[in-house]
Amino acid sequence: MTTISLDTSDEVAKSNKRKLTAGPENRNRPLEKSVASTDAKQRVDNLPSNPGSPVAEPDPKEINLTVSENFAYDDADLILRSNDDVDFKVHKIILSVASAPMKDLIENPPALSKRRRTDAAESPLPIVSVDDTEEDLDYLLRYIYPLSRLSNDSVEDLELGLRLVVRWGLEAAREELGSQLNNTSRIEEDPAKVYALAKEFGLEDTRNSALKRLYEISFEGDQDYFMDETLGLTSRDLQEVISWKRKYLTAVVSIFEKYKPPVIGFSATGNKPPCKGCSAARQWCWWSHFKSKVRRFLDLINEDDLEELVLKSMEIKECRVSHSEIFNILHMLRTEFREKVTAVPVT
Repeated sequence: MTTISLDTSDEVAKSNKRKLTAGPENRNRPLEKSVASTDAKQRVDNLPSNPGSPVAEPDPKEINLTVSENFAYDDADLILRSNDDVDFKVHKIILSVASAPMKDLIENPPALSKRRRTDAAESPLPIVSVDDTEEDLDYLLRYIYPLSRLSNDSVEDLELGLRLVVRWGLEAAREELGSQLNNTSRIEEDPAKVYALAKEFGLEDTRNSALKRLYEISFEGDQDYFMDETLGLTSRDLQEVISWKRKYLTAVVSIFEKYKPPVIGFSATGNKPPCKGCSAARQWCWWSHFKSKVRRFLDLINEDDLEELVLKSMEIKECRVSHSEIFNILHMLRTEFREKVTAVPVT
């Protein structure tokens, strides 16, 4: 980064840690002014009137202002200054079109934001200070300018990104990050957290995906599962999810209750079934036993559970269908089960 030195008596603290701030209000922090001691003041007041050796003035302290490597446009007409004193040379029109809060900030800058001549040889640009770190501003501006996005490798990264772009009114970025959150790996990492974030930021598809994963977990006996303060969920939210889960499980079970197996006369492959029980019942001889096991199943039935229950029911009823027929039956049930479960509302 290019380093520009300014003479000032102020000390500016720098922070290397990324943090999110409370809002886009760009509050300039008052700088502490050094106050001379009483003794020093008295010595200055009592200096002799006769000319003598000049009094040496204290050397002003230096603060280093740096310019962002990624946002240093030659035709910029605005400088955004981060709270750790990094300048982003950007364009008013681009920011104003992308973000309503940015537009308001540019048109109504904080009282302490002002033009400052950084170099006598060049025209000064208006400087608007914002209460965001260099890292946050760089992350945010990548969703405004056509630059590559930074990776979000965890639910925590996505939460930080969502809070930042929503605070600055970037709707397209909210949808993009919400889509990344609606990912099997992210949901598996922490389904309760993903659900809470999706609920907070209005990400309906992500919320539904997280709910389906929660329905597969026996969390009802864990009173602390939803009580993590960082989730932002209440006991009422927990009761709501439990109620939805019960309704969802009932709806899934009803799929099997209402399912009508094919009439047995010929197998799915067109051959006469070798199982006498199936031939006598003119349907799968194990189907009633299978349904009774489904009714007693406490958790959400997935495709692996489906296969296991079918095979156990066949074993108990001593069904003698061929291996190829078993494969066809499982394939048919999986396909129909998947389609019908997908259509079940999660709430």
